[in-house]
Amino acid sequence: MKGYIFLLTALATVGLQTSCYPVRAYKTGTPVVKLRENENITLGYIEFDDNGELFDRNELDQTIHQVYTLHQNSPDTGINVFVFIHGWKNNASDEANNVAGFQDFLKTIYAHYSDEYKGTAKQGKMAPLMGIYIGWRGASLRVAKDLTYWNRSPAAQRAGSIHMDEAIHRIILATRQPQPKGTKLVTSEAPRSNLVIIGHSFGGRVLEHVMTPYILDQILQSDHDADHKCHSGTPMPVDSLLLPTLTILLNEAAPATDAKQFLEFLQCHDIEYGTCSKGKDCPKEDQRPLFLSVTSDGDAANEIGTPIGQTLARLQMKTRAYEKPDPPAITNQSTYFTHTAAFIPALRSHEFTLKPCDSPPSPGSIRIRTDPCYDFSPIEGLERYALLDRAHAQQNRP
Repeated sequence: MKGYIFLLTALATVGLQTSCYPVRAYKTGTPVVKLRENENITLGYIEFDDNGELFDRNELDQTIHQVYTLHQNSPDTGINVFVFIHGWKNNASDEANNVAGFQDFLKTIYAHYSDEYKGTAKQGKMAPLMGIYIGWRGASLRVAKDLTYWNRSPAAQRAGSIHMDEAIHRIILATRQPQPKGTKLVTSEAPRSNLVIIGHSFGGRVLEHVMTPYILDQILQSDHDADHKCHSGTPMPVDSLLLPTLTILLNEAAPATDAKQFLEFLQCHDIEYGTCSKGKDCPKEDQRPLFLSVTSDGDAANEIGTPIGQTLARLQMKTRAYEKPDPPAITNQSTYFTHTAAFIPALRSHEFTLKPCDSPPSPGSIRIRTDPCYDFSPIEGLERYALLDRAHAQQNRP
């Protein structure tokens, strides 16, 4: 009988080990590559282990070096860099859906840039395009993956580590303010380079954990008034070269508690962000979103799964009711803790709606003329968010 027990235990152990993703890096041998389908696109990989440490600092160093190299080779155009932090059930292996998806995304972006470039009849070469894929252990089991929510959620918190802080901040500086030793690469008149950082699912939690304090610090350093009071009536432009062009949380799998506090902070300091210079008023046509949190009606994992997972976690803590709730529809902290920001209707500002291309645009909306077409509309009651139809936006994108 003991022999059977030992055999069953051994088989169960082997089965468990083979059903787990190992704690390993996948791209240390080739951290920077050219896409085989399009050698005009450069792709770098930076990987983190289950405790948030870099697997190999060489991945980060080579990626940053490649950003500088692109700058040096294109002093007249600037560069375009897209960073992607993958989400739940993924890693940096070639079998991960997010790896192939990000490569397809880069190819689509390149096609848009190429079409826009040809349409403007510009002379010279097009600005280089680079993607940076940030991998962490978002996948732990090969089977029963949905049961890893409570295991991977704290792993995402650990991934937002000091090493991740360093990586993101070095990418920002290398892209937006590149000044490597011994070069005179960037002046105030140099072409602007674009940096878009995207965090998906639990990767959105990683990105929010890193970027929120970084942005907060940049804003507070810009505000030298120690006696600053909320809503002073004096807008505060933020130096856009110290920040990404845009930070996107895509189907972020994180409670809205940090988002609530961050939104309150931005409102308090009357932040203006855009292409305007530091210390100057920022006209509306030059203003840009600072953070963009996006979700879809089909994101059942966050619409249904996150409230279930967070409600169980809430049993370990106490929440309070707000005396003066803002927005008024949210009267208790528990709403923020058990829902993602994008799935709290009171926090939404805009919506995309699928529309027939031959139909008239919805009132107050901008028609996005792709195939199919979409209407981009402000949500009623949030008119403080303006929509501007930019004259040179490709395919009438706002």
